[in-house]
Amino acid sequence: ARDGSLEREVAVKILSADDDSEPREVRLQRFEREVLATSRLAHPNTVRIYDFGVTDDGLFWYAMELLEGEPLGSLVRREGALEPGRAVHLLAQAARALAEAHALGMVHRDLKPDNLFVSVVGGEPDFLKVLDFGIVKAEGHVELTKTGTFAGTPAYASPEQLSGESVTPASDVYSLGIVLFFALTGTPPFEGESARVAVEHIQRDPPRLDERTPGLVAPDLEVIVARCLSKSP
Repeated sequence: ARDGSLEREVAVKILSADDDSEPREVRLQRFEREVLATSRLAHPNTVRIYDFGVTDDGLFWYAMELLEGEPLGSLVRREGALEPGRAVHLLAQAARALAEAHALGMVHRDLKPDNLFVSVVGGEPDFLKVLDFGIVKAEGHVELTKTGTFAGTPAYASPEQLSGESVTPASDVYSLGIVLFFALTGTPPFEGESARVAVEHIQRDPPRLDERTPGLVAPDLEVIVARCLSKSP
């Protein structure tokens, strides 16, 4: 859309009026939380929120910066596994953005390749933006997900998250490790039906990077990924 007052193009996210997957009140609370949480974050690698509101016919919306590029998931599916230096460059940006969120008491809870956007900002290529704080857990807020239930994406979720236990910043670290594994190999460590993937995250050790990409990943990077993917937070 176009912001007429500031004369710039923006991306607009609208809360669907016909989504009956959960009560409307809960969806409105989650939508508002996403806006407020993201607007508190100032790190350049977090997507910027410009404005939010509700239309005359009751549609809740927010406007954010319009990004040029594609999600990390699309990039890897199109180009294949990334060169290790490039993968580290991209994921380090995500880590720095998350450090700010964690310092403010927020846990993203849905880190995955499609929520990390590889863009061009100010002429700088491979500038990564963290998107979609829709199921963020923030200190001082009422939990919108029932105890013992799961919110997130199974292929990139931590064992404690999949078990319905409390999540901490360490849960985001686990998810970021899964994304880094995906970026380096072209596939996540566990694939298949969601229930099976969940069990594997909880019970099974992930494969080593050198099993998927023999000789391509430096030992110190292998150690970092393995530490991220520890079963214990």
